[in-house]
Amino acid sequence: MLSYKTHVFRFSQCFPGYPILRTAEPYSVADLSDAQNRCNLCGMQLCTKAQLQVAYSTGYRDDTWGLIDIKGRHAKVSSCDEFSNSPDECHFIVDGKSDESLIPHTNTTATSDPAFCCRRCDNFKSKYNVIQA
Repeated sequence: MLSYKTHVFRFSQCFPGYPILRTAEPYSVADLSDAQNRCNLCGMQLCTKAQLQVAYSTGYRDDTWGLIDIKGRHAKVSSCDEFSNSPDECHFIVDGKSDESLIPHTNTTATSDPAFCCRRCDNFKSKYNVIQA
């Protein structure tokens, strides 16, 4: 459990075009509760794949794997490249165009990863377009 007194707050700055950040510290892949608690401290939630796609569309890019709201999976805010033909590992696929296919996400063998935090859905629906997953 995270504690205000014992937890050191280190994280990437929030991207100005969209409410997203990637934490500097890693969190357990097996139990997302600490990562979710960290996001909660900022009034945010673990990002969904759809939120990562919206962040990408506003210009945010991050080629570092980070935890998302699905236990055991991590994602990048980038084009899918080698994952472009795998619907199970690429959120948005444009046939034959790996550079336009977005948000690779895979099962991870890592024990910990940084976390992607996005503004809670109830806080941004009116300001940002939401892409249905």
